[in-house]
Amino acid sequence: MNLQALGNPWVKKIRLLSALLLVSISFNVALLTSLIYLSIDKGSSIEKIGSQPTKKISFTNSEVLSRYLNMSFNELVVELKDESLLQDGYTKRDLALACIVNYYFFDIDQSLSGTSLQKRRLTFVHKDGREIFDLDLFPGLSDIDYKRILSFISLHQYPFTSEGLFNELKNGKNKEDALIESFLTTSEFYFIFTMFNRWGEKFSKEKILDMLLDGSWSLIKQFISNKNVKFEIDSIRELLTEYIKIGSKNGAYIWILLESDYVLHKTEDVILNDLICAISENSELITLFLKKVLISIRSDQIRKSAAIKLYSLEGGESTLPNPYDHAIVIKHFLPSILKQNDIASDCNVINYIVQNGDSLWKIAKKYEVSIESIRKLNSLKDDKLKVGQRLVIKKFAD
Repeated sequence: MNLQALGNPWVKKIRLLSALLLVSISFNVALLTSLIYLSIDKGSSIEKIGSQPTKKISFTNSEVLSRYLNMSFNELVVELKDESLLQDGYTKRDLALACIVNYYFFDIDQSLSGTSLQKRRLTFVHKDGREIFDLDLFPGLSDIDYKRILSFISLHQYPFTSEGLFNELKNGKNKEDALIESFLTTSEFYFIFTMFNRWGEKFSKEKILDMLLDGSWSLIKQFISNKNVKFEIDSIRELLTEYIKIGSKNGAYIWILLESDYVLHKTEDVILNDLICAISENSELITLFLKKVLISIRSDQIRKSAAIKLYSLEGGESTLPNPYDHAIVIKHFLPSILKQNDIASDCNVINYIVQNGDSLWKIAKKYEVSIESIRKLNSLKDDKLKVGQRLVIKKFAD
């Protein structure tokens, strides 16, 4: 070894710098290792946080629906804010919406106008009683859609479909003016109301509404959806016939007011009989119609039905003859007509009301006319007469 070199001060400096360099490298390596470790650990932590599972599903769709079916409309509206996850990607608010649409007839189309709604049918078996319900669900709705729905509900006192409004009125629990007005503005009511008021007698909205409430929503919907329905009297008669079949007292009154002659002469016996039975209003119009039935050439059953109704409208002042005697009924309700049978012999035309024991031969002999003239003048197909039947007799007829 060169002792002179070892004693050189530059050599000492080089060795010192080398030692410092080695220490620096070791420190940097240690620092880099720590940074890498921390980076890996942090990334792992981020990954763990990001992969945390969504809230656990604590209820099934059926369990939630079983509870929702017992809720009121207002209670279900509160549930429209609950985003708790259920089965098949649905939330509690989705099922709450399905309930207010399907069972409370909430007008979802109007509340989300302009939105293309998806629809899925869910068959739900209630755990109590095992009843089966079909429910329309509306998947894919956004937070904005639910905000629009809640806003629509807050702005409308009765945010229901036409059917929902009808059912509210039909149930009779609520007859507020606002509810009535809401239904009167529906397209279904406007269609029927306009049809009636384009033909003859002008009816109030309230009278038409009263008639519609005598029936069901399915009857209204079926009539409107009929492609053959037109703004003509035949369509009105078709609708009124359906209401008479279900015993609508308002339908009976409206039809008599609209065209009593048609009802008297052109309807089938079964329809006329149902109409007479449905009558409940005691008015001059109604009693006049029933009296016309009494002296018509309708069947005995129809005329007896008119008599029964007249006695009932009279309020117990007198009773129906037992056994039934049509001549007594005529004498009670139409005494002036019976007097016409005593017209002087010098009159040319006589209006005669057939009574018990009458025959064509007796009548012809009494008024000194031929049986054949009575047949021709009254278009009789045979010699059978009915008590209360009106006959026109022309004296000195050929």
